[in-house]
Amino acid sequence: ISHEKKKRTLRSFFGKSKTGLQIFSPTTSFTYTEQINSICAQLEHERITSGRKVIMVTGVGENEGKSTVAANIAAALALKGLNVAIVDADLRKPSLNLFFDRSYTAEIPLNELLSHPLTKESVFKCIQRHDKLGLYMLFSYKPDARCTELISGKNMNLLLRKIRIMDYVILDTPPMGMFTDAEALTQFADASVLVVRQNYTPACDINDAIDSLRAGNAEYLGCILND
Repeated sequence: ISHEKKKRTLRSFFGKSKTGLQIFSPTTSFTYTEQINSICAQLEHERITSGRKVIMVTGVGENEGKSTVAANIAAALALKGLNVAIVDADLRKPSLNLFFDRSYTAEIPLNELLSHPLTKESVFKCIQRHDKLGLYMLFSYKPDARCTELISGKNMNLLLRKIRIMDYVILDTPPMGMFTDAEALTQFADASVLVVRQNYTPACDINDAIDSLRAGNAEYLGCILND
């Protein structure tokens, strides 16, 4: 994925608001959008040939663009008419609601859903469909100190089993170089992808992360070289 400068719309300029790099924004370049679509095409091949639909998107450190890539992959797949859910599994620093312009307003946020017995009713109160994209969102509003316990617990496994009826479930995780949450999620995901920002993370740290992903239950698909 090549470098893409964030362009602000006239409305956001006067409102002094910051928005993420969204493929569904008219200011995002055709080149960037096609690069995301190319990644989606490879994921579609994985689903058709191997049945892998729960995809974990992770990175080594902060500021590598992991969440942006995960969100745009989910949005692109949803715009193709597929049923896609995106889960903000970074309970330490949830950011996807901000990326989607705070469109998530569900009654029960993800962290609260995972901290109580899971029911069909509670899942419906947590999951919310994006009006324009048709993307199903499961986010938290604020950090939760119980993050590791919630991410690795049986409720997360049960939740992912319930929403596997979707064509895809995209998991955005905390950075692997700082926390163990992503490694815990490999036991629930079908496949994993590592986002690596160019000239940012030392190669030895990238190799350690790859080794950890390959040791997990999820099939390691490879790296996305970002920026």
